[in-house]
Amino acid sequence: MSREDRAKQFVPFDALKGLRVALREKEIEHEKKINVDKIKPPN
Repeated sequence: MSREDRAKQFVPFDALKGLRVALREKEIEHEKKINVDKIKPPN
């Protein structure tokens, strides 16, 4: 097996394309909500 073929075995595998991006977007949304809740005075 060539070095190149062997190296390909260790490339990260992303079975669910876009999952990381979607999770990061949700994380940012959640952080914004938490920050707004901290600023907003309780009723």
